[in-house]
Amino acid sequence: MKLKSLLFIGLTAAMIFAGCKKDEELATPSISIDPTTLNIKEGGATETIVLSSSRDWTVEIPETAKGWVTVSPSSGSAAESQTIEIKVESNEGKPERSATLTFKASLASAVLEISQDGEKMASITVAEFLKKEVNPDVWYQLTGTIKNITNTTYGNFDLVDETGSVYVYGLTKTKVEKNDKSFSELGLKEGDIVTLMGTRDAYEEKDGTIKAEVGGPAYYISHEAGQGGSDEPDTPEGAVYFNDFDKGTAAKTEDKWPDLAENLDLWNGHTGSGAANVTYTSAGADLRNTFSSNVTDASGKNNVFFNSVGDSHYLQIEKIALPEAGADYTLSFLSTKSEGQFSTDEFKVSVSGDGSSWTPVTYDVPEGLGTKWGLFSATFTAPAGAQNLYIKFEVIVGSVYRLDDVALLPAGEVEDPQPETPSLAVSTQTLSVPATLGTTTFDITANVDWTVVSSDATNFSVSDPSGNGNKTITVTYTANETTEPRNATITVATTDEEVATKSFEIKVTQAAKAGEPEPSVVTIDVESLDANLAELSNGSYGEYKDAPVNGTIDGIGFSAQNIMANQKNNTVSGIAAHQLIQMKEKTGFISNTTAKEIKSLKVYMVDKDSEPDDIEKDMAMLGVWLGTSENPTTPATVTHTLETIDLETDLNLRLYVCTVTITDSPTYFKVTSEDGAIWISKIEVEF
Repeated sequence: MKLKSLLFIGLTAAMIFAGCKKDEELATPSISIDPTTLNIKEGGATETIVLSSSRDWTVEIPETAKGWVTVSPSSGSAAESQTIEIKVESNEGKPERSATLTFKASLASAVLEISQDGEKMASITVAEFLKKEVNPDVWYQLTGTIKNITNTTYGNFDLVDETGSVYVYGLTKTKVEKNDKSFSELGLKEGDIVTLMGTRDAYEEKDGTIKAEVGGPAYYISHEAGQGGSDEPDTPEGAVYFNDFDKGTAAKTEDKWPDLAENLDLWNGHTGSGAANVTYTSAGADLRNTFSSNVTDASGKNNVFFNSVGDSHYLQIEKIALPEAGADYTLSFLSTKSEGQFSTDEFKVSVSGDGSSWTPVTYDVPEGLGTKWGLFSATFTAPAGAQNLYIKFEVIVGSVYRLDDVALLPAGEVEDPQPETPSLAVSTQTLSVPATLGTTTFDITANVDWTVVSSDATNFSVSDPSGNGNKTITVTYTANETTEPRNATITVATTDEEVATKSFEIKVTQAAKAGEPEPSVVTIDVESLDANLAELSNGSYGEYKDAPVNGTIDGIGFSAQNIMANQKNNTVSGIAAHQLIQMKEKTGFISNTTAKEIKSLKVYMVDKDSEPDDIEKDMAMLGVWLGTSENPTTPATVTHTLETIDLETDLNLRLYVCTVTITDSPTYFKVTSEDGAIWISKIEVEF
């Protein structure tokens, strides 16, 4: 490029200018504030901080905080110490809030964290909580009864109110980012009514089922003492023997529920006048805290599950001391079968006076039992002369039968628990799924028959079209290949006239197929470099920053070295201030530091008017490199066109639009000056 005359004039002027005014050296950018956090009461306040900065500074306030946070002054000059006023408006009647303010001095920054108290939120019900979207940043206040504490170190338990139940994955004494194991300090026990704050979260079980939970971890607000999880069950009056199997809470260990051999103490929670010397034997039976009993006045924590282990499934209760030999007694118990009809041929009950000679006990199945829990009872005469009684519950089909609340009383003293009110509920009424094919679930809690119908069974099918009692329903959805969201309605309903709410609609929304991302064009010119890479030069014409400096333009990181803004504005050069980027010969460059696929690249190079045969020489001065790693080394093919240029200058300039050929999906580029200083109007990169 033939710029020798022009450069000579410019450099001469710069030397004259330098002789008139000594260059000012700028200090290394630094900024600090004290304090770095402010905690403001609900009513608002005005606080002050002390700021120290080596450069001119400004403050950035998030858009969400501009209505309630004011900083005065909001910018200033370099100073060792200056007082900044922070005004926070009242937050009365609103939830607590926070904001992060960033004070900047060139590339240095300091952060001020502001938090403000707010009005305590009113509790929402468990059912309302289950309808909320998963979000770790939104907190809800819940109140309910503590059930089934599964971890006393971290505070994991079920929170139950009149609308439903949800799992709390950790409760702490105060709000913390990570569980600090402070649950034991709260003194909470099962049965207590606790108020807490937590976020809507979810977890995936081993079978892929997504379950709702309270996350955060949740933190404690208050509690009221309840009936608790006492080791002593509520023994029926006059009982000879009673066990609700609720001494402590059954929990899995290494994916296995406790049996007699592993945790006798859980089973050994019996009471009654004849229970002092009771022992147990069993096979193929364990204690679980799932599928709780749903009968009024019945226990609802643990129950005996006859599992699939081995060929023999039984529980034997031994050595119940009888108050009177040969008398009539009534045996009562709760039981359920999860699939199919309950059968007395499959679930056998027998008694013995010595544990070796057994007599079957005849009992009837409650009418309309289905898969609900039911109260069973039978009256029999104790073996003649027997001082002790043995009771045996034996099933011939594993993994379907459960047992709870076994009681032995003198005949005529049994009070039948009344079945609870017929009910139907679902765990959620909204489901959001991705565009890809997959499955999701929701829970039905019921003690009546129900049906499940999908409005679009082709794309959203359900696993169980009908059933009875509690059930997890799996929804299988196909891939959405359209660019619009897809919707369906799943209706859960019952025909039972005694149910208050007979149907629920679950709205399913499937996301649209993701389209191609919109291309983004980043323009690199003097203005963007001044704003983002201010340290490239000290502002004096002819001086370059010899070390690379990094900055960000439209979210893309860039690095530059040995470039400056052409700042002269006089009749000699005729180029207005900050119109062009001047790149030093062989050592000047501009490149991106954020890896992103490059779709197109154009360099707008300016030259003083010269002979047409000098165009190729001008092009040879421009170097463009592409690749998939920083500082690419592969030279790119560049073509050019000549266009008019509109600059505030009295010089006859012309503009080359240099178009780079893009191949092999590069993610980095580098523009350099290969031979002589070059002038660049702008660089356009499409990512």
